[in-house]
Amino acid sequence: LLSALPVYSLKTLEVDLAQNPGLSAAAIGRLTNLQQLTLSCRPCSCFPPGVIERLSSLTKLTQLDLGNTAFPPEGNAKLPQQLQMLAINFGVKETDLYIDLEYLTDLHQLQLGLGRQPVGKAALPLHLRQLSIRIESLSGHLISALAACDIASLTQLTELQLDRSDDTMESLQSLAGHPQLQSL
Repeated sequence: LLSALPVYSLKTLEVDLAQNPGLSAAAIGRLTNLQQLTLSCRPCSCFPPGVIERLSSLTKLTQLDLGNTAFPPEGNAKLPQQLQMLAINFGVKETDLYIDLEYLTDLHQLQLGLGRQPVGKAALPLHLRQLSIRIESLSGHLISALAACDIASLTQLTELQLDRSDDTMESLQSLAGHPQLQSL
């Protein structure tokens, strides 16, 4: 696939890795000018070996959407540090989930998809402006996810989207008094 594309001038790419099994991690690493990347892997819902590790070599990448594929939590530190927008889905684990994205110092927009497991701790960039949390779980997990994300410490957060209606009223009470929140 990439051999037929202008890999050095390509700035945007959307690809389903399950539909393009020949697309290797090395080929993704050659996309040196890529600024926006949407990766999915349906129906397998996991990334082939080496793909996440190669993303860190994409130094111009500012928007990364991994939203439709379960991301391995141990892969957090391998994401490009210069990301400004990230959509990520954490799959189901047996234990509490620990999310460490605090090192993404340029990140302003984050879309978090959480599985059914509770979030133990979420270290998010303090300068985050837009946060969307989508939870596929039972009642009560949204409240614990908001507590784990420490929303009060995100002083530049202006927009928060919550996708779990059965917890919404109680969740809203936990956001009372947030200084910069303009949109909910």
